[in-house]
Amino acid sequence: MTGLTTLGFVSTTFVASSASVSFAYQNAALRASVETAVGMLAFLCLLASIGRARRSGSAIDARLAVAFGLLTIANLVFVALPVGIDPGSSDLAIWCGVGLRLAAAVAMAQAVWAKDHEAQNTSAWVRQLSTSLAVVAATLLAAALAGELPDLVGLLADSATHPQLVTDPLEIGPPLISMVCFSVASIGAGRRRRIAGSDPWWGWLAAGSGLLAIANAHYLLYPSLYTDRFYTGDLFRIGCYLMWFVAAVSETAGSWRREAVTDERRRLARDIHDGLAQELAFLSSEGARLSPAGTPDRVISRIQASADRALGEARAAIDMLARPDDDLAIGLQLRRAAEEVGDRTGVGIDITIDEDADLASDDCTAAVRILREAVTNAAKHAGVSRVMVEWTSTPVPRLRISDRGCGFDTLAQSSGFGITSMTERAAARGATCSVVSRLGSGTVIEVIWS
Repeated sequence: MTGLTTLGFVSTTFVASSASVSFAYQNAALRASVETAVGMLAFLCLLASIGRARRSGSAIDARLAVAFGLLTIANLVFVALPVGIDPGSSDLAIWCGVGLRLAAAVAMAQAVWAKDHEAQNTSAWVRQLSTSLAVVAATLLAAALAGELPDLVGLLADSATHPQLVTDPLEIGPPLISMVCFSVASIGAGRRRRIAGSDPWWGWLAAGSGLLAIANAHYLLYPSLYTDRFYTGDLFRIGCYLMWFVAAVSETAGSWRREAVTDERRRLARDIHDGLAQELAFLSSEGARLSPAGTPDRVISRIQASADRALGEARAAIDMLARPDDDLAIGLQLRRAAEEVGDRTGVGIDITIDEDADLASDDCTAAVRILREAVTNAAKHAGVSRVMVEWTSTPVPRLRISDRGCGFDTLAQSSGFGITSMTERAAARGATCSVVSRLGSGTVIEVIWS
């Protein structure tokens, strides 16, 4: 991000200080070719973001798809075709392109900073955006029919050859708003890149949005975006779409890999279900029928408890393999895991989820396994009817499982392998796991990612 900021400042300063040099190159065919190319690249990004939205059910990815769709229409329909056919295009076509680009900039800035909700909320947001765009389009059409649309090309003709600061709101407004929005989008995407860790999509999206913000800074000096001229701002805009194209390619390749992994996970789930789980279920049911004659009750209870734990682990593994949650939000994964263990063990779950909190895929897996272990232990040993689960992100990601049960001595030898397992899982992902408990005072297990 620092490198992009430096590049934008240096390049814009150089161009602004070179008032005697003409950086604009008038060529309608080149302009049409560039707009067609960036329009096709935007379309590929649209397909990639739609694939992400369908897979994850995320409102964020759906909003990004809307933004890329608006850019695709703006570049292909309202810029490439009019410039290629008639550089002196109608005011309506030019203003539609301006409006769609601004809507795309706002949509992308909102998307990367939005909270991750379920798909049904996504549909409502898309309907709301569609309604807003329809109102804007109707207003533009009515103004065009009434002859009230300003001649934007005429406003830009005098300032498209040499750099100059302009004050006309119709000329400075669109690139200024777009520059701010794409700067916000770049910062937000960079933030998500740091959170997601292994997902390259956000890194390339951040870099591309930063270049597009620089391009719009150049358009403040050379507003060539709505003329038949080619300018340095267009070079940064091409770089932006190339960055986004790399994001689309990496997302497509990752989707293929995930599909192959999903098939393998389902095969393993079938094998465990048809083999190991069936045998463990048999051992558990037969253990319940054992006669205590000649065998201490304690031994029988331990054998049956061990078989039940192994069966529970096998079923949890089957569930995780058959229903991979890697692309779901961490809050939804934790909620599902807690409710599943609660249903199986008969305890109620009070869960509080911070929708802004997020983790890398491997950290999510560790958090879910720690949650399962902690809730299972509380249900079996604490003598409680409810367990509290809390997942927050301020100031750092934190998972907290607590109960008001009988508690235990954390220094006792009998504290078991469960605590050791949770501590080691957290340490392996760079987190810390603390267990606070006293006899008669309940237990609190807290995992913090630094």
